[in-house]
Amino acid sequence: METIGFIGLGNMGSKIVGRLLKAGYTVIGYNRTKEKASPLIKLGMQWAESPCDVIKACHITLMSLTNDNALSAMLDGEQGILSAIKKGKLLVDMSTVSPNFSRAMADKIAAKQGHVLDSPISGNPLMVEKGLVTIMVGGDQTEFTRAKPILESIGSKVFYVGENGQALILKLAINISLAVQFYAFSEGMLLIEKSGVDMKKAIEIMQQSAIGSPGIQQRAPFILTPPEQPLFSIKLMQKDLLLALEQGRQLGVPLLNAALTNEALTTACGQNFGNEDLSILFKSIKQR
Repeated sequence: METIGFIGLGNMGSKIVGRLLKAGYTVIGYNRTKEKASPLIKLGMQWAESPCDVIKACHITLMSLTNDNALSAMLDGEQGILSAIKKGKLLVDMSTVSPNFSRAMADKIAAKQGHVLDSPISGNPLMVEKGLVTIMVGGDQTEFTRAKPILESIGSKVFYVGENGQALILKLAINISLAVQFYAFSEGMLLIEKSGVDMKKAIEIMQQSAIGSPGIQQRAPFILTPPEQPLFSIKLMQKDLLLALEQGRQLGVPLLNAALTNEALTTACGQNFGNEDLSILFKSIKQR
């Protein structure tokens, strides 16, 4: 099987690499802090000393990074990704970053006869482990066909969306709904609690009601018992909402619910909940 490169071994990236290793791929990985790579190295991942070394060793490299700044840091410099791109290299970026930044990156790599697919994931680390995430892909369709078998080893639902940047737009639209729905759900749960309704019973019923989306089914119980590790933090969700709001301004699309929910996330950050799971919104609203 083909050797796959991977850059960015955080909460999502490490789980993705775990899936690739289980699928039988040889993986060469890099992360700014090597300590995070230690468990994966024990599982068989090979370590590279720089992003440049990963690109040189692999025809296809996947990435999972936090934001535009983190991605930019990996691209530039003598040991950066761009220094090693040449004809035929494919970069599959699974980060959720600005569509504008992603398109600009694709143009730079195309100038070196390489290719970029923006391939954001809808799901969380637990869903990655189980292969239940949805992967959306934007970019050249021929390159999508080339990468599809690799992506299908990560998630069972892999969709081609269109040109570069369009998969990221779709991901941001999904996260608007996720954030807004859980904010509304939290308000409803506070109403339930103040009315004296049994919270556990209410959650059980609501999970099976018309609003029982996969997001509500998974995250609703966290209101009563928070997860040991955040599946999707307040700060990361706010990053995505801000990206969506910026796209809305550029396209002339008012995103009123996204703007309101963004303010709720700002409040939660002000309460020192920024690194907590999105489910902390209930506690944030309650404290207000």
